[in-house]
Amino acid sequence: MAIDYATQCGVALAEAKEKVGHGNWSEWLAANCAVSNRTASDWMRFAKNKDALAGAKSQRKALATLVPEPEEKAEIQIGTTGADLSLSSQKDPDPPEAGSDGDTGQTWEDFVSEAPVEDPKPAKPPESPETIKNRELESFARRLVSEFKDPPATAWLNNEEREMYREHLKSAAHVIRSAKVTETCPRCGGEGCRHCRDAGMVPKRVGDYLS
Repeated sequence: MAIDYATQCGVALAEAKEKVGHGNWSEWLAANCAVSNRTASDWMRFAKNKDALAGAKSQRKALATLVPEPEEKAEIQIGTTGADLSLSSQKDPDPPEAGSDGDTGQTWEDFVSEAPVEDPKPAKPPESPETIKNRELESFARRLVSEFKDPPATAWLNNEEREMYREHLKSAAHVIRSAKVTETCPRCGGEGCRHCRDAGMVPKRVGDYLS
């Protein structure tokens, strides 16, 4: 019967739990057995109270027969409803019936060896230097852009306007200097002297170059 198989598994699990270090039971169970912690606890309770389960034909009936353990009573008082307990008892289906050979000498080592073990997940491949460098450059670019109060396109447009104004000023200065050339310095005749520089006049040879 299914309850007999669960009881045999409970005996093996109880033996294994005594050998596993304190605080490592849940981790050991997840790594070596394909059953939940709740199911393992139920099976160990079956093994502990197998004389009281002589007439039980399923795990649900066996659980209804047994008196809750102290820790389960505390869980019920904290807020577990009857509906939750009903769903919990139905969460794990009854295991398949044991073989007809009637062998009851299964140890916890045999039980663990029969339990399926999941393949470990493959390790994540390391990132290439190019990927790491690109991520760092992207992060730097985002920080740099955040320093601009205005979008970069607006800043470039203002820079173009400044260049345009600078060209206008150069053109205006060229017109003024060309006009100065038409005036002849009374002291040097346009050859260039201190009086020319103080008066803002351009020497004739410079005026010829500008024009």
